[in-house]
Amino acid sequence: MQILTDLAQVKPEPSCLTIGYFDGVHRGHRYLINQASKTARQQRLRAVLLTFYPHPNVVLRGAEPFYLSTREEKLALLSELDLDLIIIQPFTPGLTQTRAGPFIDWLIKSVGLVNLWVGPDFTVGYRREGNIPFLQRMGNERGFEMNVVERLRLDGKPISSSRIRRALQSGDVTLAARCLGRPYCLQGPVVVGAQRGRTIGIPTANVQVPAERAVPAHGVYAAWVRLCHERHRAVVNIGTRPTFDHGPRTIEAHLLDFSQEIYGQQLKIDFVARLRTEQPFRDAQTLVKQINRDIEQARQLLHESDQE
Repeated sequence: MQILTDLAQVKPEPSCLTIGYFDGVHRGHRYLINQASKTARQQRLRAVLLTFYPHPNVVLRGAEPFYLSTREEKLALLSELDLDLIIIQPFTPGLTQTRAGPFIDWLIKSVGLVNLWVGPDFTVGYRREGNIPFLQRMGNERGFEMNVVERLRLDGKPISSSRIRRALQSGDVTLAARCLGRPYCLQGPVVVGAQRGRTIGIPTANVQVPAERAVPAHGVYAAWVRLCHERHRAVVNIGTRPTFDHGPRTIEAHLLDFSQEIYGQQLKIDFVARLRTEQPFRDAQTLVKQINRDIEQARQLLHESDQE
């Protein structure tokens, strides 16, 4: 597989192309990409995926950070699929002014577009003028085949990146995982925090995640933590420590049956279930009792999840 960072670097050859941002590379994305790559193999075409960074909504609307995957994480997930070429095109203000027709002509010339696969709400070009009917007309005129894949559905509703973000905002990491086809993951280095966990006998690893990442709602979660190729059961608290100081939001993981120093190491948190919302307690002793209940509940949930 080849990975390029600009359309200008591509050497044209007959290609089956799919286009999208693919944030999180969820089940619906993989279904679309697999359909495109299957067709590429059948027709002996190059299987190409075109994606963008940053997200168009960030450039066009100044959207708050909400990424389900970093650029690197998305690339790693896409690299697992049956593709010959991945193009990560910079999404710039200049690109927002490009008309749909010239952009498609650019793809025909630079990539070798023969077969195009997109989702039902896909648009491209200035003011989103390149909608499905527009692209179908262009396909007839320019000689490429146009394919529209309906969204994959879960519980009667379409799977989408927006649906996953809403699930995370409400703390429903279980629904997010069902849409993704894997647990929602946050990762980052372990940094020095307030070390309050040590003072109450429950040390935690304070994980620093990129500011642009979507983070589940404040609360306490059962999770698997990956550290140096090992997996550990954990209770993860996301919030502001209301029992102590209402400080800035932190993501703190208490690894069960673990006592090593891990400052500076990369930690990956796979969220399994939300145990409760974050809440203040009248004193540290009451908090510790609740955390111990959280730990026992997490042990049971993680044991069950490991048997599935």
